[in-house]
Amino acid sequence: MIRWVLAIILYLLAHSAAAQTLSELDAQITQIVDDSNLPGMVLVIVEDGQVVLEKGYGLARVAPPQDMTADTLVSPGSLSKNLTSLAILRLVEQGKLDLNAPIETVAPEVKIDNPYDTPITLAMLLEHTAGIEGSTYSEYAFSEPGFGPKDYAARMAGKIDVSWPPGYFFSYANGGHTFAAVAIENACACRYDDFMRDEIFAPLGMPDSTFLLADADENRLALSYYPDGETPAKRWRMAIRPSGAMLSTIADLGKLVQFYATRGQTQPGLVSPKLLKRMEDSQTTATSRIGLVDGTYSLGNFGSIAGGGHVLHGHAGSTEGFRTWLAYDPDTKRGYAFVLNAEVGLRGRFISLLGEYITRDYPELEAAPAVTDPGIADLEGWYEPITHDMVLRRWMWRVFGSVKLTQTSPGLNLDTIVQTKAANTLH
Repeated sequence: MIRWVLAIILYLLAHSAAAQTLSELDAQITQIVDDSNLPGMVLVIVEDGQVVLEKGYGLARVAPPQDMTADTLVSPGSLSKNLTSLAILRLVEQGKLDLNAPIETVAPEVKIDNPYDTPITLAMLLEHTAGIEGSTYSEYAFSEPGFGPKDYAARMAGKIDVSWPPGYFFSYANGGHTFAAVAIENACACRYDDFMRDEIFAPLGMPDSTFLLADADENRLALSYYPDGETPAKRWRMAIRPSGAMLSTIADLGKLVQFYATRGQTQPGLVSPKLLKRMEDSQTTATSRIGLVDGTYSLGNFGSIAGGGHVLHGHAGSTEGFRTWLAYDPDTKRGYAFVLNAEVGLRGRFISLLGEYITRDYPELEAAPAVTDPGIADLEGWYEPITHDMVLRRWMWRVFGSVKLTQTSPGLNLDTIVQTKAANTLH
């Protein structure tokens, strides 16, 4: 009986009206954390360029209990890619790097077997369009604290293949930002970690952020948990540190949200508004070359759909049980970031809740025009994905990730194999 009551409460919460005030939002989030397996989370909200909420919910550690606070150290995972991309833009601002520079000229230590005439550029690595594999199983097995970008490049030399012409398809590749970090070290003649500390974290006012676990105060570090909310997840000392090893606090991440939401006004001169706009607009895919850039993955930055179909910019993160999302809108100087310390399936719910709040008073968007071109019927049929980021798993995505495109009246319909099979069974 208790389980059914809890299920009903969670259902009602998931389908409740969007919060219109900060207190309503705070109450909704508190209720969700209290009624789920999620030990804790941290959250920051920015409005008009100012932090209006900065808070920890629940527990940073289950046993013995330790409260989650705004000063608790958490692991934002792949949000690290966003910071590494920002570091590249800082060096572009200083005239020390060029986004269109071939990686072989700015980081000759990176040895990638590229059989195509098109060179791999820094921008391609940061936009996941270099055509390289995401991460191999052996890379996931690495657990080496302090492993530097050049150590990684040496380890992977001759082991990275290019699967299709660079600058064409998007395919998420964890190693890309770590290879780009080699260019950072060469351009600054310093360690990647020192550059991040001195040229990114310090100017932004993020004193507790680091890519080195050894630099963190273990007593302030949150544990992360498996879906039961009780079993601690194993910490991964990854070799691809510039791609996912950052440690931070929500107080620090709030400074990052402010920086992006104000187009750099909180720290003038760090990176120009023009380059921050470039961070949001991809330029190295086939789709970007015909003008489809809004919401696509760019320089450690991608768009997400918020309330009413509005697009926010930012990045996500998933590692060691932590689940992260950062999103912002420079037009209204609003944004948010949160980190959960368990993989309990609630990240999507919080994205929806916070996106609806951030866009609560936005004007309603016009509906997209219906697809009426009679020639669209020529596109009907089955399509299979060919750009999955791990070679050994591509067969699975070709089987289960294929979709069927059919014309409807008016419009288009896209079904997965599972949906199509279910529909055929019902009919």
